[in-house]
Amino acid sequence: MENRETILEDSSIKKTDENCLVLEKTFNEIIELNNICELIYKPTNNNENTKTIINVYKIKLLNGNAPGFGDYLRGCLFLLKISNELNYNFNMDMSHHPISNYLKKSLSIGKINYDNINFLIDNKIDTYYESPYSKNKYRFYMNAKTLFEQSKTNIIPLFTNAFPLNNNMSEDECDFFKNNLKPNSELNEYIDHTLKFLNLEKKKYSVIHVRVGDEYLSENKAINKNILLKITYAIKNIIASHKNYIIISDSDYLKKYINNLNINNIKIYFNVLDHVGEHIKNKTNGIKDALLDFFLMSSSNEIHLLKNYWWKSGFSYYCSKIYKIPYNSTDINSINLPINESKNQLIKKVINENNNFSMTMNHFIKKNNSNLNKRKIKMIV
Repeated sequence: MENRETILEDSSIKKTDENCLVLEKTFNEIIELNNICELIYKPTNNNENTKTIINVYKIKLLNGNAPGFGDYLRGCLFLLKISNELNYNFNMDMSHHPISNYLKKSLSIGKINYDNINFLIDNKIDTYYESPYSKNKYRFYMNAKTLFEQSKTNIIPLFTNAFPLNNNMSEDECDFFKNNLKPNSELNEYIDHTLKFLNLEKKKYSVIHVRVGDEYLSENKAINKNILLKITYAIKNIIASHKNYIIISDSDYLKKYINNLNINNIKIYFNVLDHVGEHIKNKTNGIKDALLDFFLMSSSNEIHLLKNYWWKSGFSYYCSKIYKIPYNSTDINSINLPINESKNQLIKKVINENNNFSMTMNHFIKKNNSNLNKRKIKMIV
């Protein structure tokens, strides 16, 4: 089966024992490697003589591969806050990533040596979500800020997915991201067609974003029964009968499982599963469907994340920050299931009394495990 590019997430985040931070190249080396020509970018402030920092998103970087879209957005917020503090210009450049095929073109004009874009890496990120003002995070921020100030060139292109000191976003910062993340006509038509197919209107539905893990994305493998049961239990505690929900997930197996529960107010669409960052396989439909997921989330009225790992999904988290959408996150592994309740009884509780329960969990798993690698789900929309 084809893979889909989930513009994801924080797959680059690993727990590490390394000390404080790593800047793979000194900032001067980064500048020297980029043979900068004249560059005209729409600035974030009106001073044309000030420095301009550019976060360049492309798959292959000089010292590594770019991670997912959520990582990129996080790095952009990191650089935007530094730029605002220093009164520098800041720009997002996605022109050399396949994602640019589905976004409105920037008015920016310029020349950058895109073969020499370095990854400015902060490896000490194991507690950043829980400790936004941790010592190591602050040190990385201050070191990067100092390097920008000491730069002898006014144009500073690089890639980073570093964590900002805090994720609070002003209206101006939100507007900046919105202006750089506008779907083109092709993608807008695709979004509208999907909403019409699902019989939903913008801002009149919620999203349940189930992030199982990259191994399920790339291999499309079956999910552990206990994980399925915990996800089912979590959905039971989220859904309200008077609301509509869209399931967005990196696992097609999971979406088919939930679809077979036949819950009236849960909407599911099947698309091409892939990853937008370094694991990218499909450069057309995969990325288009990943952006479909992102902009469907951006038009929702709340986002519920169910995650199978210790960190948040940057894909849905930064979408919620940019578009001011209420957001909550649940670690699937932390869910305690009722002790004296059978699996099938628990699943049945998720279903509205007026719906018919079509498959037990065991029946579904047995049926789908036998032909998981044989089936090919076509896109509904």
